[in-house]
Amino acid sequence: MGGSHTTGLLFSLISVWLLLQSAIPLANGQCGPNGDRPYPPGETACPPGPGERPGERPSERPPGGRPMDERPQEGGGGNGAGGASCPADGIGYTGETEFVGQGPKAAPLRGTVGCIDANNATGAPLTVEGQVANIIYGPMENGFSSQQFSCLGETTIPGGIDSLTAESMVAAHCGSSVSEVSVLDACGGHARPYHYHERMSCLYTAAPTTGHSTRLATMLDGRGLYGKFVATDTLPADLDACGGRTGVTPDSNGEPVYYYMVQDRPPFTVGCFGPVTSVEQCRSLYPDSCGNGDEITVTTDNYGSFRYDPDCPCYEPTAGYITNIPAGETTPNGTLTSLSTPTEQATPVLAPGGTNKAGLSDGMSLMTTAMLTVLSILLALSI
Repeated sequence: MGGSHTTGLLFSLISVWLLLQSAIPLANGQCGPNGDRPYPPGETACPPGPGERPGERPSERPPGGRPMDERPQEGGGGNGAGGASCPADGIGYTGETEFVGQGPKAAPLRGTVGCIDANNATGAPLTVEGQVANIIYGPMENGFSSQQFSCLGETTIPGGIDSLTAESMVAAHCGSSVSEVSVLDACGGHARPYHYHERMSCLYTAAPTTGHSTRLATMLDGRGLYGKFVATDTLPADLDACGGRTGVTPDSNGEPVYYYMVQDRPPFTVGCFGPVTSVEQCRSLYPDSCGNGDEITVTTDNYGSFRYDPDCPCYEPTAGYITNIPAGETTPNGTLTSLSTPTEQATPVLAPGGTNKAGLSDGMSLMTTAMLTVLSILLALSI
């Protein structure tokens, strides 16, 4: 009996070790879409991402992961936030001098493009995971790799692709859906510092008299950002390539003003600071990133395959698919049929392989199983 007991104990210990080893890479993959959520608890840093130097902040990571000193100069404030500092209480922000009253201008390709107002539908910027959620970023992500999704293997999703298309590329590669791999929460934000890319549906409501969506933010050029409806359940048909239009808003006292509206498709908020008269004018604001010869073919789960111009936030507004390639220059293999937007997901799905029925990530499930095995061993020894 003693020999079999010892053999069983040894087998159990080996099983625990194997479970913990398999959990480690999955846990590393939960560092977040920007590599800024170290895991397991107690860790202070995530492994470097593709093309990233150790210690380089994800918010400083240029398109495709190239080090800062090797990146081309970008238009519209470049990599940073355009000098923006969003007030924590959402009160008093009026824009940045380099953008206010300057006419059509490129928006920052990384970093802040607007600040949440206190007079949004919630009455103040939200607090998410202990952070004041008062920042809006442009549409582009910094890229994904196996650090975020183990199913990508050696494949990387390059930086400079809008968040929805990037997630759809992950879904296509991993045989999943956008809602299963989304790195954004139900309101369209994520990461540290917490910032919004899409939707922001938790921050606006409908004006009681017109049904027009209420204001939720002030952009760098001092103009307002409103929800997606121009009237009750009615989407606007006249947005320019920057994402703006001229009209009467719930708070403009009956006077027409130029303002921006949230969109379900990229650029989601602003592609540039307008007004502009065409997509071509928007593209001309980004001479170093629009039409500079770095176009790629992207394959997505429900939009098919099409050409894409990284770090070019100027999209064809009437195309039936997501594209920022000028009309007539490309033909997609598929068309956009629907935009998947998670509505019940309270926190981003960052764990590769999705979640189990208990809501635990794969890595956490494995580690939990290992702990239960240890407890079983201790119980057996006590008996």
